[in-house]
Amino acid sequence: MNKFIEKLFPFIMLLKHDKNNKSSYSYSIGGNKTVMSGNEFMTFTAKNDEIKAQIRSKIEKIYKEYKNNTQLYLDYICEHGTPVFRRKYADKILSFIGEDEGVVFELTGLKALILSVAAGQKVALNTNTMFMLRSGIIEPLSLLHNFYRWYSWYKKMPGFDSRSQYLFKRYMKFPNADLSGLKQEDIISLQEAVARDKEATEFCLFIARETEGAKNVQKKMNEEGGANI
Repeated sequence: MNKFIEKLFPFIMLLKHDKNNKSSYSYSIGGNKTVMSGNEFMTFTAKNDEIKAQIRSKIEKIYKEYKNNTQLYLDYICEHGTPVFRRKYADKILSFIGEDEGVVFELTGLKALILSVAAGQKVALNTNTMFMLRSGIIEPLSLLHNFYRWYSWYKKMPGFDSRSQYLFKRYMKFPNADLSGLKQEDIISLQEAVARDKEATEFCLFIARETEGAKNVQKKMNEEGGANI
């Protein structure tokens, strides 16, 4: 992903204006298109930074309580209005429609139809955000990554509307594709989708390092009796 972010960076910088710039921005959040001035966009970005910090803090608290108990995360998701479906061949079904196992944001058309059938819901051409997972053991860190993204969506952070997610999947699949043809609003949407995934990934890497560090400390204590850690 780092190479992709580096490639996207020059296009993002083209959208950076000083506080006196009156250019307008088209922005999509939850499928609703909003037009704002340069000043408004800067204020909006600052507000998002504040919410990002709050999300990180909240997820850290949840992780300290739940640790690797995956069922507690799934219960939390359900309690906050997002359904969780466990299906034997969830990974294969999701792969067929170009989605990954875990949180699946709103879909439309044929993808939504297939997903609604797989979830055992009423056949529909529109599906709401849900979790779709295989039956059996869940890898904790993978679920934590999905949980982080879901919670960011739940807190109404940008980057999860259908257009943003489409662009994100497209350019992650084809990282060498030409970005120059994208509209300004698409670049911003893609930037936000990348940012949300990066935030979740960075948190999981932080947890992985902390966990590995704790294991190393424990190993050293066992081997050396806890001296000179």
